Amino acid sequence: MTAFEGLPPTRLGQFFGPAIDAHPGLSGFSLLSHAREAFIVRLALADLAERSLDMQYYVWDGDTTGRIIVDRVMKAADRGVRVRLLVDCSIRQETGGGPGSTSSSTSAGSTAACTTS
Repeated sequence: MTAFEGLPPTRLGQFFGPAIDAHPGLSGFSLLSHAREAFIVRLALADLAERSLDMQYYVWDGDTTGRIIVDRVMKAADRGVRVRLLVDCSIRQETGGGPGSTSSSTSAGSTAACTTS
């Protein structure tokens, strides 16, 4: 059972359907060992997301790549995609959060949470 049981499949759901059918009840992943490839895949997944986008990062920097990903994630949220972002975190460094601080925000059904240690 999934959080979106009974809803029509998305394009990504249709693409991965054969793998899901071949391994019922299991989940899967693919390791992306090259930074450029991983970045491009993240952008593509954000662009293709139709229903939900869950992202988890150990460190998120406000550099160029971080800002590009945020832009794509925000566009997904603007399309009505439920976005959940968990960062363990360097994003709070720019806004003055110290160790142990927590920040969260919600917009259009999307959630971002950050806890520093």
